[in-house]
Amino acid sequence: MQRYEISQENYYLCENKLLFLFCMKRIIFTLIALATLFSLSAQTPEAIRESILKHPNLAIPTFSTYPCMPLEKVAEAPKGFEPFYMSVVSRHGSRYEQDDKYFRKIVNIFDKADNLGILTPEGKLIHQKMTKILEEQQGRNGELTSLGYEQLRLVGNRAYNNFPAIFSGECSVDGRSSTSLRCVFSMVAFVQGLKENNPLIKVEQQARREELPAIRPLVDNKERSPKIFQKHHKEFVDSGEGAEELKAWKREQRTPDFMSKITTDPERMLKECGGRYDFNVMHNTHKTLLFAANFSMDCSQLIERNFTTDELYLSYIYATYKWIYNSISVGNDIVETRLSCMRPLVDDIIERANKAIEGKNPHVADLRFTHDSYVAPLQAYMGFDNHRGTYSLDVEKAATSFNFSPMIPMGANVQFVLYRNKASKVLVRTLINECDATMPIECKTAPFYPWDDFCNFVTKSMDKFEAPRSRVLESLQ
Repeated sequence: MQRYEISQENYYLCENKLLFLFCMKRIIFTLIALATLFSLSAQTPEAIRESILKHPNLAIPTFSTYPCMPLEKVAEAPKGFEPFYMSVVSRHGSRYEQDDKYFRKIVNIFDKADNLGILTPEGKLIHQKMTKILEEQQGRNGELTSLGYEQLRLVGNRAYNNFPAIFSGECSVDGRSSTSLRCVFSMVAFVQGLKENNPLIKVEQQARREELPAIRPLVDNKERSPKIFQKHHKEFVDSGEGAEELKAWKREQRTPDFMSKITTDPERMLKECGGRYDFNVMHNTHKTLLFAANFSMDCSQLIERNFTTDELYLSYIYATYKWIYNSISVGNDIVETRLSCMRPLVDDIIERANKAIEGKNPHVADLRFTHDSYVAPLQAYMGFDNHRGTYSLDVEKAATSFNFSPMIPMGANVQFVLYRNKASKVLVRTLINECDATMPIECKTAPFYPWDDFCNFVTKSMDKFEAPRSRVLESLQ
């Protein structure tokens, strides 16, 4: 029986009512998924505000707990295709902040304001909560939280349940991790989620420096990312034109609603307590309260009461633009060279998948655990729809040029799943944060793409960054 397609001709292939109802169910599911995808990709200031109104955690995407959006039901594969291999690149789960100082500075500002007697009752509540957050943080810089472990365990559990054909019976899984302990424990958690369903799974796990050129290619692949470029890129991020433009943008933003909620004398708080200007106070307070969810401290009511959607929108613009001039946009040679450093990771994904197709990979899954600074650029580098921004010195224009909000929460992951039919045709689907991701590849089976078409598209997408890369490296000689 032929597979149903959305066309008048194929409509008449439905030879009985049961098949017709089955086909209509798939059509409706697809249309709903497309509508959801379209609403997420609508990158206007109004659409972003609406998204933040529904999901306030998306205002600072990299700090959001996982999953940052409701998970969708995994779509059925085309008829006759069964999954046989999975490749994963994952960010670690929720962690503590990298350093106490990120919380201490804003707490000190509130300490001084409290001593001056200029905090409102709501300001005092926020001060108390942030003090507790700082206490919880101390001595745990960068560590994986218990929530972070549970996130990755559940991702592994769902990977098994979504694709049991891959992980059935006696099989082998290879896990590789950054040497960061939060990545190592995230790998352990993911594997635990798999083995809870099938104890027969054999696991090889490693976190060796010799593996890092493909796991952290920006800092550990000297051939692809020479030290001279790493230094040049850091200088650009710290003091380049984009950094200076963002500083100017911050100084111009005003958040009078927030300031009036926390203090009886906003001017004095800014001048005498170290706040300097109100965006700093608003954003750092919001960032601290939002981050606390990563170690299971709920500040959602404080955020809801004290921050307007427009203020959260400003946090989104600021957080997103930092990524624009760092690593996930096109239109600037230095940023595109930074993106080109992802090639060793992509080459590793394709090479191991090809071995799985040829029957030469002893593992049914290859798992990699790294950091947001690789998972987000990976999505942009490979050319997924609306996962790459446009570089601009217009801060708001750049930050709304793509859909950053669902890309990179704590625990973010990209899953490449290979399918095969009896005729040995291979399809690949990619899930970003366990939801189907699309690419501008024309085919009737999207988001299940013919493997060769997928590889050709990704290769062409990567090759576009070689010219700017050559220009930058030549200029540094």
